[in-house]
Amino acid sequence: MGKTVLTFGEIMMRLSPKDHLRIEQATEFDVRYGGAEANTALSLAYQGDKAAYVSVVPANRLGECALRSLKAYGVDTTRVVRQGDRLGSYVFEVGASQRGNGCVYDRKYSAINMAKRDVFDWDEILKGVDVFYFSGVTPAVSDEMAAACRMPSPLAAPRASPPCAT
Repeated sequence: MGKTVLTFGEIMMRLSPKDHLRIEQATEFDVRYGGAEANTALSLAYQGDKAAYVSVVPANRLGECALRSLKAYGVDTTRVVRQGDRLGSYVFEVGASQRGNGCVYDRKYSAINMAKRDVFDWDEILKGVDVFYFSGVTPAVSDEMAAACRMPSPLAAPRASPPCAT
């Protein structure tokens, strides 16, 4: 069977005004869940690859909805840490005619933003993983997540390069 790819990042609730409306015009929003690394894991799983995801997600109904959106496509979410109070969110406006897409992020105090680097047991998390992926967004979430991306891993040995690919 193929290699297991583990992605690491923040999954957020995406709210989008219906019918190409602007945020100011909207009275209702569609809800989806996503983020660079979550979308990567979902895309890999959808294509039949073995994909897993690691993050910090609140242990509440919104966190469960976010994880369910990945599990529905076969993404392994067993490595996700469940703590914190808030799921990050963003409002995404789909452009219309000459107006391009727009996006407003709300990540302050999100579960992953508030998490400490030591919530991840990398030795356990990386067992059975062949490829570890995160984008440049993950280390930019907080100093603690930047440090988590630098943590030594079995995937780095015996190379001298950083343990995480971006």
